[in-house]
Amino acid sequence: MHPSHILRQSSSGDSFSSRYWHNQPGRTKVVIATTALIAATTLAYYWGYQDVDKRQIERERVAALANTGEKRR
Repeated sequence: MHPSHILRQSSSGDSFSSRYWHNQPGRTKVVIATTALIAATTLAYYWGYQDVDKRQIERERVAALANTGEKRR
């Protein structure tokens, strides 16, 4: 006897994402998890260093203004 391809009804506690995750083969789970990890790391890097870049640009402007002010004296 072969298993049927009819999807079983989900219980009240199941969500689409949990059913989707548990129906995936192991290799696909690894690919999905790796992609999510890379995306999260990229977003964290961008979010964290975007402010650092803004502060660096501001420091360079202040330094440039200070240097031009010293030359005028």
